[in-house]
Amino acid sequence: MNRLHIIAGILFVAFLNNGCGSGLHPKMPEYLGAAKGLEHTGQLHAFASSQPKTGLLIINDTTAMDSAPPLSQDQFAAFTQWVRERINQDFPITVDEIVLSQDIVPNGMVRQFVQAGEARGLDHLVLVILSSSETEVPDQFPLGGVVQGGIGRGRVLGFHAENYAFAEIAILDVTTSHILLQADGQDWASLDRLNIPLESNLYPVIYRAQGTAPIYPTEEGAHEVLRGVAASEAMIQAIMHLKEAWTNHLPT
Repeated sequence: MNRLHIIAGILFVAFLNNGCGSGLHPKMPEYLGAAKGLEHTGQLHAFASSQPKTGLLIINDTTAMDSAPPLSQDQFAAFTQWVRERINQDFPITVDEIVLSQDIVPNGMVRQFVQAGEARGLDHLVLVILSSSETEVPDQFPLGGVVQGGIGRGRVLGFHAENYAFAEIAILDVTTSHILLQADGQDWASLDRLNIPLESNLYPVIYRAQGTAPIYPTEEGAHEVLRGVAASEAMIQAIMHLKEAWTNHLPT
């Protein structure tokens, strides 16, 4: 890992400690307003023990001034399906329907979600709001790549981009307008790409915050992959925290 990636790691720690990074902050209140939270576990117990008809509604929010572009249509569809599968797998919930979000606006009114659920005969909605910010600056990279240990082979000009993603998830009882459970997660990914595209199996390259193996996207789709990776990593964190909250409310 080179100096820039160490700096990126330090910035990410600051991002977590501040609760937001690059202008990121919770978006759920902007959409739900003062939605009534769960005061006791009765409704959650009823939800867990019954077979309510449940929908999934995902919003890719881009209202912040420094927001990254939204996921592409294909990316968003794949992300939605992936979230649906994770919810069905990790919770005793079956998502029966995907609810489109084009009519949802950040007006602070939970009623718009209730109406969307009622129109489809749903008992509950799993709400997900995904937001992210992105920066890109000129940089220099080892010609032989960081992972390949090619630091001594000269350097090439390029750009270093970072995408910070914030994922929020909540379970809404359509009948009572209550939020039964809520959690969030955040993560980041970075992209190194060359200034002038060259034939290389080392660039562009995407690094993830968790230190897992790098990803080598195509030059044309590199930024889209960056945003999708950061979004997925943040969503994994949000689902993990939701599972923790679920267990705390409904201990086994």
